[in-house]
Amino acid sequence: MLPMETVHLIGKINEYKGKQELYKKQSPQLLKKLIDVAVMQSTKASNAIEDIIIKDKRLKGIMTNKNKPIDRSKGEISGYRDFLNIIHASAEAIPVNKNVILQLHRDLYKYVSVRINLFEFTKKLVPASCHTPQEAGTNPNFLYN
Repeated sequence: MLPMETVHLIGKINEYKGKQELYKKQSPQLLKKLIDVAVMQSTKASNAIEDIIIKDKRLKGIMTNKNKPIDRSKGEISGYRDFLNIIHASAEAIPVNKNVILQLHRDLYKYVSVRINLFEFTKKLVPASCHTPQEAGTNPNFLYN
């Protein structure tokens, strides 16, 4: 027998799944707009972590412009834009394995002329108190296929 709280949560999940399907069918433009806003907010917040502060109007220009960026900051934003587009377009089909992670990392920084070391990137995201990140390529068994 499931606790009532769990049953209630399962019911809410089903309710929201139904609403999601309704939005997909009845309001695809609204759903697209919501996704666009979420992608913009995610991009702005992610880049703020990297000390890249950008005004909304400039960010929108970068997010809609597919031209090659002119500096590192705009390159990181453009790479993140492309990365999110890949994830949103085909998340269910992307396997999680070493090669895919390395490919996504490469694609994330494809507009940046100075290559980012995955080890340095990871050090910013994971506090040293958690664990010592592995430098890319030093331990092929660190990420499992």
